[in-house]
Amino acid sequence: MNFASHSMQSRLQGGYHTEKIQFHMTYCDLDFSNRIDNWLSLVAKSNVRELDLHFPYLENGPYYLPRSLFTSSAITRLKLFNCNLGTLDELELPNLRGLCLGKLYICLSHVWHLILCCPLIQDLRLIHCTGLNSLLISGLAKLDKLEVHCCPNLEFIKVDAPNLQKFWYHIERNKPGSCPFTLSLATCRSLKSIVLKNSWLTVEMLQALLDQCPLLDTLELSNCNSLKSVTILSKVLRHLVLRWCRKLHDAEINAPNLCSLKFEGKKMPSLSLLPSDLKEVKITLWKEVRNLLLGNDQDHLWCDNWRLFLGKINHLRGTKLVLRCEENVIIHEDLRHFLPPPIKNLDLEIVDSSRGFKDILERLLRTWHPKVVIVVSSPNSTLPKLAHGLLMERDDHLSCCRFISYENKCWRHFLENVKTLDIGLAADDGTSSWMSLLNKSSPTVLQKSTGFTLDWKLRTRTHKVDPLSESDQRLLIS
Repeated sequence: MNFASHSMQSRLQGGYHTEKIQFHMTYCDLDFSNRIDNWLSLVAKSNVRELDLHFPYLENGPYYLPRSLFTSSAITRLKLFNCNLGTLDELELPNLRGLCLGKLYICLSHVWHLILCCPLIQDLRLIHCTGLNSLLISGLAKLDKLEVHCCPNLEFIKVDAPNLQKFWYHIERNKPGSCPFTLSLATCRSLKSIVLKNSWLTVEMLQALLDQCPLLDTLELSNCNSLKSVTILSKVLRHLVLRWCRKLHDAEINAPNLCSLKFEGKKMPSLSLLPSDLKEVKITLWKEVRNLLLGNDQDHLWCDNWRLFLGKINHLRGTKLVLRCEENVIIHEDLRHFLPPPIKNLDLEIVDSSRGFKDILERLLRTWHPKVVIVVSSPNSTLPKLAHGLLMERDDHLSCCRFISYENKCWRHFLENVKTLDIGLAADDGTSSWMSLLNKSSPTVLQKSTGFTLDWKLRTRTHKVDPLSESDQRLLIS
């Protein structure tokens, strides 16, 4: 600690140009608190532009920031976590553009002082802040991004920011804040992205948001469990995410310019999708284990929903479907006649034709080391040849990733062995059961399939201790 104190003080007093300071503490007593006061006083007098301060919990309460820190004309970005802001009566940060406040007490008077004394704020984030029942933001003409994460008891938000582009509201699950709330963005006509998580969102509130934001490009709804059915009407919406909205069973989407749709949950709702510009679909289903031989109504309903949804996007030419389950990957070249098997932990992704097959397979190998890769293609397709070339015809002497740490090297350094898979004679329990499920989607799918089994090394290097030579053993004994 003495070394860190001396280094920081000598640098600040020596006139060195310091653009950014990050200061994260895990322990602090009274002596350290006094040293921090001196450091921050020096920072306030220097030309530091970005300041990131994280303080530990103290027995006598949060660390009390010195007033001099709030009168710096040089600071443009400020992050403060777990400290006491005081009254902010002497606040004067005329060039502040970005402000992030986390794990501290903030009240409406703090917000008013920030708005009055920091008129150039473009990025404002409140994270796990207490003390606010309502949040009123007005007068920040340059505000571009507003994020509110897990602020308990916050029930009312009203934002008047004509240039606001992104709004993120996240309520902590099972906390008092996860109750009905009021959100007003009526004057934020430039808003292009909204992310809502764990919010008590009604159908009426959702439609009001869409009506208030005529330029909305991206909408992400996560854990909005009060929604049972939604109707999304938008001519400009391009990206839609529905994640873990557990009660959602019906979604009508009329967005002709929609190009990306992502869904994650335990069951697939009935999606009524009018013709759109859709280029990417990602569906992740975490299903409970069921007896596949007996089946049930939920499985039939799920497959029916999928069949209807697939019919809505069947006009897309050249799209490919990537199916992942456990340690297996199947890439379908043709979406017709495909039905996903009713099993748990299923990940489906429909990829636009503009992304080449090699890029798709490269991404899968890089991010997720599968043990089985199967390509389902048409008779004259070049996909099996491309997969064979990428997996089987590899250079044993790799020249890539020379200056990259072992754990971060590309997938080629971890792929130990590749074998072609005889689809008809697949005997491994995991593989053969997967083949039988795959066969349900089309009677001829096995005849169109090319498979590979992959063995991988561990990502973390294991160091082996070489045995001592006889001469070394004699030296130790002597």
